[in-house]
This record gives sequence, structure tokens and C-alpha cells, in this order.
Amino acid sequence: HPRVTGNSATKVLGRTDSAELGESGYRFLDKDIKMHLTRLEPGSLIMSHPIYRQPVKIKFPRPAFKQGR
Repeated sequence: HPRVTGNSATKVLGRTDSAELGESGYRFLDKDIKMHLTRLEPGSLIMSHPIYRQPVKIKFPRPAFKQGR
């Protein structure tokens, strides 16, 4: 809901379709970040918070049982 997302300072985004990125809830993102979100690999997220100048990419490690693959 727009009121919920509008009131949150920290936004965490995963891989998103380009059609969804055209909606008003994503207008705070630069064009380059939006393009990056469409190609984000599994295990990666983009975090946006007012304390940082640019969104930060977060990459989660592979689970221990999948390390060798």
C-alpha cells in the first residue's frame, strides 16, 4: 500500500520487472539503479536508506550445503 511504503525510511528491493519499476513507488531510484534491479542475481538485494547517498547492494552467501555447486 502506498502509505506503508511511503512512510518507511529503509527500502529493500529484490529483482523487479521493468514494468513494475515504472510505478510511482520506485521514482526515488535513478535510472541506472532501476536497470540494475531488472538484472539482479539470486541472493542479492538493493537497500536504500536516507543515511546513504546511493543505494547499497547486499549479497547473501550461498548456504553451506550448496557451497560446492
